[in-house]
Amino acid sequence: MGNRFENKVVVLTGAVGGLGIDWLKMFASEGASLAINHLDNDEFRQKTESIISELQQIRVGTYRGYGADVTSEEAISGMFTRIREDFGRIDVLVCGAGIMAPYTTWKLALEKWERTIDINLNGTFLCTKYAIPYMKEQGYGRIIYLSSVGGLSGIKANAAYCASKAAVIGLMKSVVKDTAQNGITVNCVAPGFISAGMMDGVDASYIDKELIPFIPMAKMGTSQDVANAIRFLASDDASYITGEVLRVDGGYSM
Repeated sequence: MGNRFENKVVVLTGAVGGLGIDWLKMFASEGASLAINHLDNDEFRQKTESIISELQQIRVGTYRGYGADVTSEEAISGMFTRIREDFGRIDVLVCGAGIMAPYTTWKLALEKWERTIDINLNGTFLCTKYAIPYMKEQGYGRIIYLSSVGGLSGIKANAAYCASKAAVIGLMKSVVKDTAQNGITVNCVAPGFISAGMMDGVDASYIDKELIPFIPMAKMGTSQDVANAIRFLASDDASYITGEVLRVDGGYSM
């Protein structure tokens, strides 16, 4: 275990399922205090409590859950106020909350389009909006968005997801211009096809025939691959890197 994030407060959204568990374990193992956003219901509250117990076995630290819908400005504003009151500062924000709507374009309901944009893009914007003032005040911050190869090269039957992930990259570019002189960096991690999270349950024959042949490394990535990229961009090793899209895709989106 290292101490790369000792005395740092890390806020994560979308970390209570899928790939996010490894992000939490990574930050905990390196000494971070964690503010873990989750949906505000009993199921996710219990999941978060269970994860916190697991993190305490990795490294004793301060880990707290915060129930808030990332699409609600009132909820997110209140969440960041509570986090600042509880921890005293906010050093790193990882915006990982996201969903997919896997339909061909002409079968995609407007409701599903809007919900995907709301969570993937609007949720990222709201978290950014309410984290930045605290980061500016302390003259330090690391913001990391989860984009996707879908936002770079597109994915079949995922118009809403790809549009939202491309928009996250555009959002990043603007936020960089707003914050670069305040000691804040803003970057994206763009995972490719990862053998966890949204890929859980995908038919193995589809993966073998439709995905693997198009990945130059001829294999899917792991959640740890994504965690490693996040760790780098969140650390002081990346202090002069901002506005970057770090692809974790085995060469898929070249």
